[in-house]
Amino acid sequence: MLVLTRKQSQSIVIGERVIEIKVLQIDSNSVRLGIVADRTWPVDRLEVYQARKRAEILDDNVVDFSISE
Repeated sequence: MLVLTRKQSQSIVIGERVIEIKVLQIDSNSVRLGIVADRTWPVDRLEVYQARKRAEILDDNVVDFSISE
């Protein structure tokens, strides 16, 4: 894991400026981040990503018992 220190309005870049993460605001117990990425790259909070993956696994495990003629 790479750990960096950034101040408000400073950024980090991943790849050749493919993704930029900027510190927008710092409060007592939270940090507001801005993320600039190509629209083809999905950007989610971890809990949303995990829920989506769980749903995909459940969908893959559904067996279709319908009879087609």
